[in-house]
Amino acid sequence: MAELSAVVRLRPARIALLVSPRDKAAIIKFMRISACMWGDKYNPIIPVFRKRPKAWAAEFPGDVTGLEIARGYIQFFEPDAFVEAQPGLVEAVRDL
Repeated sequence: MAELSAVVRLRPARIALLVSPRDKAAIIKFMRISACMWGDKYNPIIPVFRKRPKAWAAEFPGDVTGLEIARGYIQFFEPDAFVEAQPGLVEAVRDL
């Protein structure tokens, strides 16, 4: 008779928290929520914006838009689900 075996690994769900970088109250709220969730470091708070801030020019050289930066974060973290601080943020970054 054949013998079968399997290894099961559990990992926390990766939840992307989408927020406008200008919404300080939502950022603080997401920081609190993330700190209380299992796997908090796997739940990135991703800024969703159109125009890249000038202070980020050294980090993101060239003609990189804010939405491209947000999409890059999403591709890096590969979230299982999204939570948006305000309606429409998921649709803004949906087309990967």
